[in-house]
Amino acid sequence: MYDNRNQQNIKQRPDLKELVKIGNDVIHLYPNSLGAKNFEKLINDIKDKSLDISVQQLLVPEKPAQLFFSYKNVQAISIQLYKVSHNHRNVNLGSQTDYEKFSASNNVFKEWTVNIPENDDYLGHTLIDKLDGLAKGYYVIIAKTLDSNAMHSFMPFQVTDLAVTNRVSSLINHEYFVSNSSTGEAIANVIINEENHEYEKGKYSYKCKGSLRTDKNGFAESTLNTPVSRIEVINGVDSVTVDVGSRAYKYMDTKRRVTLFTDRPIYR
Repeated sequence: MYDNRNQQNIKQRPDLKELVKIGNDVIHLYPNSLGAKNFEKLINDIKDKSLDISVQQLLVPEKPAQLFFSYKNVQAISIQLYKVSHNHRNVNLGSQTDYEKFSASNNVFKEWTVNIPENDDYLGHTLIDKLDGLAKGYYVIIAKTLDSNAMHSFMPFQVTDLAVTNRVSSLINHEYFVSNSSTGEAIANVIINEENHEYEKGKYSYKCKGSLRTDKNGFAESTLNTPVSRIEVINGVDSVTVDVGSRAYKYMDTKRRVTLFTDRPIYR
């Protein structure tokens, strides 16, 4: 009879509960052994929490969107939505100190709890939740675990009717097309402020490189012949900030070349 007990199914997820049980038995029986020390570290890694939230960065006004979560060893998630000013669009809340400072100085726009299906398998999972339609503006959404040792994840995003397409010409000039994200119709007379990320006096900052407006066809072309890394597009009360590339690609014709090695006897 063929014995397949030791065969592994690569599609089968590992039984981490069983592994933790084995590790605890080893630690109990041989507390001072190297194996016990290794199992302690492994069990801590298995029981560690993780949480990540993501959402599409540009959303259409007043239309629902999806929130995507990936998590491990989390039972419930608290969601805090902040509507922020233009100056806070690039907020960084990576550290606990930054998060506490931000939450203390900004008012919560909306708050709710996402209940997670019960599981105790120590494995990573994913979940999709609904984000109700929002008015135009800049937002920051924060997901936080509901426990004594809470951890958080954040994501800034924008709600706008503006859809911006850009490309770089061979002269490093930028060409822009602005349209309505819902209808696709071109938008005329839109202001486009060009900025570049530059190093000055020991730090990086965005420097204004000029402004231009779209024509009746929603088209605008910069003739500054200078690198641009970000644009701010403004149409009345609606605005959007877009990172753009400033590298131009030029394809050179391939030229044939012959190399003679004069030190080789065959050429003498």
